[in-house]
This record gives sequence, structure tokens and C-alpha cells, in this order.
Amino acid sequence: MNLNDTLKLVPLNEKTLDDWNQYVSAHSHATPYHNAAWQIASLKAYNMQHAGVLAMRVDDNCVVGVLPAVKLKSWILGERLCALPYCDVGFPIANSEDIAQHLLAHVKLEHPNAKYLEVRDRIVEVASDESSLDGKKVQMRLALPKSSDTLLKSFKSKLRSQIKKADKNGLTSKEGNSLQLISDFYAVYSKNMRDLGSLKHIAYLGLKASRAIMQIRALLVSFILKTRQSVQVLC
Repeated sequence: MNLNDTLKLVPLNEKTLDDWNQYVSAHSHATPYHNAAWQIASLKAYNMQHAGVLAMRVDDNCVVGVLPAVKLKSWILGERLCALPYCDVGFPIANSEDIAQHLLAHVKLEHPNAKYLEVRDRIVEVASDESSLDGKKVQMRLALPKSSDTLLKSFKSKLRSQIKKADKNGLTSKEGNSLQLISDFYAVYSKNMRDLGSLKHIAYLGLKASRAIMQIRALLVSFILKTRQSVQVLC
């Protein structure tokens, strides 16, 4: 069966936003980054054009697959597509592998000037030795028990001591996106990025990014509660 005859591929926009997120929330392989909010955050904070596509059945408009993607432009690297920037996942999710491949092929055709499409897929594999991980990023997951006390007791004594040291030293935390908090955060962030020898994001984007990503944070919390897993992604 020719998928071109049974499916229509439509871009992510205000009209298809709800259909996109409903499909993502019900898909077993979806991650928080598959939610449309991540592409919208990239647009609002960094003016990156989102290039996400939905696959819908022609006969009933039912969504059967989505591919999140963002268009990146640079005077050094030129135009390229990424699924997804600033995180390590962004692969297509669909009702079948054929539909997933159909989405990938369509996005490439829709953006002929893009040099390549980078798909950050999630591959589960056991490393035979550490050398096989050279040049790769890894994702670590930890199953969460029902209480924080149970989780703390599962750690080794040294790690428990390090965690409790913060409380003993009076460490507290605040959440928000006020100008003062952004300024305080950016001062610490800039120093650490300098020490790491990495480029930092431009200061004036901080407020825009924080407000856009507040929705992502809510999605991450929702995902953790739903799957009972703590997810750490190394970006």
C-alpha cells in the first residue's frame, strides 16, 4: 500500500497543536521533548523555525505519527535540521516503522536546502566496554520509589552524606522567571560555562527562554510521575 495515498502530512501549527500533543501523550515511546512545547520554546527563545510534521489518515484525519524537528541556520554550518536541539532525543514516533520513515523522508524533501537531518534517536544497548561509548551521549534512568526517604536509603552512605550536606549548610532553592532570578542564575551559569570552556547562551535570551521552558519543566514532572522514573539527559 502506498502511504502517499492513505496519509497526508501536515506541519505543526496552531491548528494541529492539540492533535499533536494528544497523540504524543498516548504514545508509549514518547518523551517530554516530543511535546510541541519544545519546538515552540525553540522558536520563542532562539527564533528557530520548527519543522515538525504530523502524519494523518486521509479518511478520518486520525494522527498516526509525528516527527519533531527544528530548522537551524548558521553562517558557518549553513542550514540544517535537528530533532531536537538542546536535548538528546527527537526521533519520530508513529504507529509503524513505515510511517516513521515516511515522515523522515518528507521532512528532508520539504527542506531541500538543509545539508542534513540529525535525528537523535534513543537506542537501548549494553556497552561491552567503555571504549564503545567514546563520542556518544548516554541517558541514565533511575526507578523512583513511592517516597523520598526510601530513595535516599537506597543510596550508598557517601552519596547520602553529600546530599545531606546541602541541608546542613542551609542550601535553599527558588523557582521563577523574574529578572532578578534570571540575573542571579546567569551569573553562576556564565562562570561555570567559562570554566568548562563552553560557549554560553546570550544573556538577553534568558528571560524569553525561561518563560518558554517553564512549560517544558511541567511536562518533565508529569512524565516522571507517569513513568515513575527519574530521567537525566546529558546535553
